Amino acid sequence: MKFGVNLVVALRAEAQPLIEHFELARVPGSNQIPLYQNQHLALVLSGIGKAAATGAVKYVESQFPDRNAAWLNVGIAGHGSLQIGDRFMADSIHERSSSKSWYPIFLFTPLCATGPLTSVDAVETAYDEATGYDMEAAAFIQSASQFATLELIHSFKIVSDNSKDSVNKLTRHTVAEFVRSSIFEIERTVESLNHLAAEVARRKAHIPDLEPFLHNWKFSVTQQHQLRKLLNKSRALGYDIEPVSDSIRDCIDSGSVIDELTQMLAMHWQRHRD
Repeated sequence: MKFGVNLVVALRAEAQPLIEHFELARVPGSNQIPLYQNQHLALVLSGIGKAAATGAVKYVESQFPDRNAAWLNVGIAGHGSLQIGDRFMADSIHERSSSKSWYPIFLFTPLCATGPLTSVDAVETAYDEATGYDMEAAAFIQSASQFATLELIHSFKIVSDNSKDSVNKLTRHTVAEFVRSSIFEIERTVESLNHLAAEVARRKAHIPDLEPFLHNWKFSVTQQHQLRKLLNKSRALGYDIEPVSDSIRDCIDSGSVIDELTQMLAMHWQRHRD
């Protein structure tokens, strides 16, 4: 699989409609962590919680070590303001226990609303804030970001419970129906990510050689990894960086090169959003 989309799903009831719709086949030997695939799509059934999501992401990467793949977490979520059955994609993911946050980058137009998502360690029943609540997204994005940039990592959620409709009312059937009724939006999202992953793969094939940078500055092994990631990201954004540009050429050491490239990409992304 040179590019594609990896779906990470917590519950069997969430996964089954997707397995059926995309005609996914079980990967032989995936007994402990169920894994399914077709030509350009893989689905892993992670189980509930942070540790499960982390393990599932790492397992998929070990089976399909493809840095060009996009990642999509699909599942139900509680919400403090949206109605039952509403769909949204996370434009920010906050982990309550650590206060860490991540901000997915949209290089495509979602077919549903976007909004904040908070990952908690136990099922949320208070719904005090106008945010979604789940138990996997933070661990998912933290783990997936080891293998892809944030442009290729997203979470798609269907509201299953709120202050008016308790999570205790949920059954396997209702959970499956939430996902089944959202298949159109999920499929379009998968298609968008698949196209984006293919474009990133194409651009990576033409990443400028690191040699001009390595010739002028001394980069540690860690810094070389950072440099490669920044150049990969620039290609994903369609922004070509040349080591002979004035702002980079004037850098006094490798650390300042990394800082300058990071700032250039941030400014480019801000202009892209505006």
